[in-house]
Amino acid sequence: YAAVVAWFCKEIQVVTQTKLYKLLFYADYLYFRANAVSLTGALYRKMPYGPVPVGFNELRSRLEAEDYVTVQERVYQNGNTGEEFALGPKAEAIPYRLVPEEERVLRFVRDKLGAMTPSKISDLSHGEKAWQDTPLKGIISYEKALTLSLALPDRPAP
Repeated sequence: YAAVVAWFCKEIQVVTQTKLYKLLFYADYLYFRANAVSLTGALYRKMPYGPVPVGFNELRSRLEAEDYVTVQERVYQNGNTGEEFALGPKAEAIPYRLVPEEERVLRFVRDKLGAMTPSKISDLSHGEKAWQDTPLKGIISYEKALTLSLALPDRPAP
């Protein structure tokens, strides 16, 4: 989980809390669809603004306590406030290195969704059957990964 969050913070210019949770959702479910196991091991709950990792407050607190990420509150031009995640001073010390297949999925998610605003990526997640078919505050089944609107390209031939 920490390695994936740090990867997104390194690779995407602005990572808000809302955007991060949707990027994690797509990375986990796309990875599951291709590999029959999730990338981070997180479960996701249907919340009003889209899928959110279960226990996100505890996960975030631990990432901050370990100095893997920093989180700062920002005031945007429209007057809204939000929190932005950035690499922390000890991000390089995360005791897990992503393997090529994990990085392939993360690059795909970055390329497809990384430039989207938090509201656009949230809207996209609301259009997914995985989110629509789950009751509010329910756990989104990984079986729903097969219904995602995004699909990874085939793996390159060896």
